[in-house]
Amino acid sequence: MDFFTAYSTLKKGNEALEECIREIPVSIDELDLIMIFTTESYNQELIQETAANSLNKTEFIGLCVPGLITPEGVIREGVELVAIGGERVEAKTIVRKIENESGRTGQKIGEKILSHGFQKGNVMLFPTTDLEESSSLIKGLYNKLGPEFKFLGGRVSKIFGQEDLGNGRVAVAVLTGPKVLTRVGHGWKTESEPLVITSSEALSIKSIDGKSAYQRYAEALGGIKEEEFSEYHLLHPIGIPDIYGNYLIREVLSVNDDGSLNVVSEVPEGVVVNVMKANIKDLIENTEKMVDSIANDVSNPQFVLLFDCISREDLLAENGKGGKEIKIVKEKFGTELPICGALTFGEIGSFTKTPKLHNKTMCLGVGSPSRGEKN
Repeated sequence: MDFFTAYSTLKKGNEALEECIREIPVSIDELDLIMIFTTESYNQELIQETAANSLNKTEFIGLCVPGLITPEGVIREGVELVAIGGERVEAKTIVRKIENESGRTGQKIGEKILSHGFQKGNVMLFPTTDLEESSSLIKGLYNKLGPEFKFLGGRVSKIFGQEDLGNGRVAVAVLTGPKVLTRVGHGWKTESEPLVITSSEALSIKSIDGKSAYQRYAEALGGIKEEEFSEYHLLHPIGIPDIYGNYLIREVLSVNDDGSLNVVSEVPEGVVVNVMKANIKDLIENTEKMVDSIANDVSNPQFVLLFDCISREDLLAENGKGGKEIKIVKEKFGTELPICGALTFGEIGSFTKTPKLHNKTMCLGVGSPSRGEKN
């Protein structure tokens, strides 16, 4: 298995991508999959055109993100190229505009993947942020593919492929060859007693425990005033527990005039939730536990792929710990191992087997050669 990564901070996006391509030590045509991460300040149309002309023989997807994860830390303006190839590697990319029901779209993408002969593998999944039903998309795709596929990815602002650029889309890269172990974690802990979502719609929570959502949320935090909301909401997301004691985090964004709360990702009506809390120490300690856990389970690691929430990294940076999670990975796996990925607007991964859409969370994948492959 061959795994290469390169990044550039040149001011013009097409020149940055071309520099990344030049840094790959093998012919691009020999590779099976390329993922391009670009930050939002660039002309995405120009990067897409450059990619289509330069990578016309290789499966690729392009993803517009708020930041790049590199061995040197988080970069807020740049282009990163991730390339995978090898005798045992097979890959297929799909970019699709979602016009109707997201869950059905997920099922159709799963059917297409299976039609190409994939029976197991790794699914890199990237819906755009304007898709309100990302969780349904993930569920539909997983229900069609099943537990033989590992999921990793995150929400991005725009997507491009060989002929497509825009939002309202999903990009999928399915990959066989490397064995990828994954971990998901966040470090948030319960602050409140259990609460019940009594009314919700799309990305809005209408009521909690029969009261307006903001009123009950504020009560759970000791009775904060609405003008204090901006001081509290980033440090107090909502957590949805599962039967194993894991919490699916949902970030609270704003308060509406009717007392409803806007959230980044869906919170279904009828679920039990807790208001959560964390300090910087909790977040960092959780990352250390995640990295230790996956390092103990992987043999002959070849790369690290990391998707971290933009608001999580911003919170760490505001407290003088920006890029700390990348440093933890480097300390455990060494400076020679490729580390790459992106900041995202929601992370995709699984605590157990079923993939979920997370907020304020870190999703980590470590790849190693498949059984029988020498590296």
